[in-house]
Parts: sequence; C-alpha cells; structure tokens
Amino acid sequence: MALHVLKFGGTSVGSVAAIRATTEIVRVARTEAELVLIVSAMSGVTDTLLRGAHTAASGDGTTFG
Repeated sequence: MALHVLKFGGTSVGSVAAIRATTEIVRVARTEAELVLIVSAMSGVTDTLLRGAHTAASGDGTTFG
C-alpha cells in the first residue's frame, strides 16, 4: 500500500466545520493509502505562542496572557 503524507494548515482546524471537512478528507484518504498526518496549530495559536516566547526571551518579567 502507498504512503501519503498529508499536511493541514491552521485554517484546516480553525473551526468545527473545517475540522469536519479535514476529517472527511482523512477518512477517504486512509482507504487508499497509509497516512502520515501533519497538523499545524489552530489558526492564530502559532502567533500567540511566538509572542509568548519573545516575551519570555526578553527577560523583562512581564507575564504573558
């Protein structure tokens, strides 16, 4: 059986409707091949994580929230 790598960006898991659509794509694809799934953070989460990392790295003692 073939091996397929599927990568889904943050928008693909950014809402209930998008997650359902992504799930359907995976459901169909897994009948045709073995899968490796790569899923990004939900839309907007990556930017929040980066801001938190920059705040922590600056060492200014600011609490990020």
